[in-house]
Amino acid sequence: MTVTPQRTIQPNTPGASARREAARLRAGTTGTTQPERIYTMRRPAKCAAVAAPYTLVWLLIAYAADLGILLELLAVPIATIAYAAAKKRPVAGWSEPKTYHVPPTAEDLKAADRWERGAEGEEATYRILKPLEAEGWTILNDRSIPGHRANLDHIAIGPQGQLLVIDSKNWKPVPGAKVRPTDHEMTLTYGKWDCTKEVRKLLTEIEWSSNDMLGTPEPVMVIHGAPLWGPYLRCLNVHIVSPERLLSFVRESRKDRRHRSDLAAHIAWEFKPYVD
Repeated sequence: MTVTPQRTIQPNTPGASARREAARLRAGTTGTTQPERIYTMRRPAKCAAVAAPYTLVWLLIAYAADLGILLELLAVPIATIAYAAAKKRPVAGWSEPKTYHVPPTAEDLKAADRWERGAEGEEATYRILKPLEAEGWTILNDRSIPGHRANLDHIAIGPQGQLLVIDSKNWKPVPGAKVRPTDHEMTLTYGKWDCTKEVRKLLTEIEWSSNDMLGTPEPVMVIHGAPLWGPYLRCLNVHIVSPERLLSFVRESRKDRRHRSDLAAHIAWEFKPYVD
């Protein structure tokens, strides 16, 4: 008899990976230097130790050959010459590895601010979606995409087969600027900025995820901080919604009875919490 292991939903924290990246940037760079070839001069005691064998050998030769006291006295200049040679000749060795720390640059601190702002947006989105859990929904946050170095901000799985992937954005408000689709809903702009690449990135992540989700989820982008041109927008078939409209939009999302009953547990098993 084959027993299928019970799949439990692992704890998940919105914005966790963004917080970790911000902390890494603020901490700067820490590392260890590689050992290097170095040359050092001998100390006097070391030089004497090098010269002593030469002197001793000469004395033994002079004594054994009975060369006389005068030749034995040559041990003094021999020792002096050997000492001087040892003093001039450097000794090769290896340096000790050292730990170094490079403080964060101004660009690193700006990037950390952006990551923290993104984490705040994900946390705000989860606070909006959290009431759905009492209605039978499963909300998964900050989940890795199998086989890819990427993550999904939120996956919402409803009790009637609803399946959505929600991408959180937290953009700074710009006076007079609104998020709006242009060029027949083929591009997304915010003031003078073209944000279409963010929409395409979400579509790519959904393409990577569809097989493991056993279906194609509805792509949703919720934008915090920046006003929208209308209550519901679309760009490249991605729904663009404001935080105020997000909860009602998710509740009214497409139902699919064909989805398996343990869809939430299956997705939670396949899409584990993101690890850097």
